[in-house]
Amino acid sequence: MNLRNVGDATEDTEILGPSTPEHAQFRQRIDYASLWTIGVKGTF
Repeated sequence: MNLRNVGDATEDTEILGPSTPEHAQFRQRIDYASLWTIGVKGTF
């Protein structure tokens, strides 16, 4: 079993500078969905 991003976290990107106003700092938000992989291994 493999679980990735179980908490469904988002990644925010901001642009920061000494003269950048607060309302212009947010750049983008990437929403990665959780990925669950479940497998069965066997030999016959």
